[in-house]
Amino acid sequence: MENLYEIPATELSMSLKAFVEILKKKGWPKAEIIRGDRVFLELTRPDGKILRTHFLTSPKTSYFSGMIASDKLASYFLLEKAGAKQPETWIVPEDSAKRAELFTRMINTHGKVVIKPIGGAHGNGVFVGIDSAESAEEAYAKDAENSRVLVQEQLVSDKPEVRVICIDYKFVTGFARIPAMVTGDGTHTVSELIKIENETLRTPAYKSNLAFINEDGAKRYLAQTGKAGYVPASGEKVQVMGICNIGNGGTVKDVSKEITEEQKKLSEKIAREFELPVIGIDFFGENVIEVNSGPSLFYPTGDDSATICVEKYVEMISKMEI
Repeated sequence: MENLYEIPATELSMSLKAFVEILKKKGWPKAEIIRGDRVFLELTRPDGKILRTHFLTSPKTSYFSGMIASDKLASYFLLEKAGAKQPETWIVPEDSAKRAELFTRMINTHGKVVIKPIGGAHGNGVFVGIDSAESAEEAYAKDAENSRVLVQEQLVSDKPEVRVICIDYKFVTGFARIPAMVTGDGTHTVSELIKIENETLRTPAYKSNLAFINEDGAKRYLAQTGKAGYVPASGEKVQVMGICNIGNGGTVKDVSKEITEEQKKLSEKIAREFELPVIGIDFFGENVIEVNSGPSLFYPTGDDSATICVEKYVEMISKMEI
């Protein structure tokens, strides 16, 4: 195991950097880390008690709860039990004729659909803006190699997707999640601007406020919008991704004051239903579209709201009974 306090900040994610700063400030004498395919932590509290956890999940999160949250089909049914409104969702059948029938019906009903794997995270394998059975079949084929697949109606809202964070089963805050955009200079095309930003402004995911734009995902999205060759005016913002994950180049804004009391109560109910002391709940309009048992706890807003989730997490594990 490595001493987390001795690892250069440049090697840590934004969440872990904020976590280290708060642990040191609070006088936690020891923090060790195993960095493999996953991150595991062994933390020694000021009272001498030792906590072990996977990244910044709760040390008391059960394996079962984590598995349910990572399965979008199981999550759908638990969200239904909690009374959450959700987009129309179907398991995509393996039979090609039934599959084509489902895709055609969903597209005729909703105009556009979303194809996503039952497993997966960080927006990987999520295809949005699908408006033909042929495109749906192509997306299905890519996802079906590793997972069962869901098809959902594509929701429409004049407001961005919002992630609500609950810690210790209590509402903490909410962040609007804004898909990756590029800023025009009046000279380069949107496709060229993506490459320029990836080479100059952006870094690997979760290392800075702006992560690399996923070029494959951007290419698919721009093919739908027809803006790959568009030259935006200087200062003009152009959306280049259909998904809003910050690991794929998106940004965030603190909207905690805009979260309604009904959303707060529902979020806390969902946290209890999933038995997740740390949970991220994604709202799109009135609908809940996903839950996350290991959400990022650092949100690069540029102000004090960026670290509030990390602070509440440390507060929770400081008083947790072992």
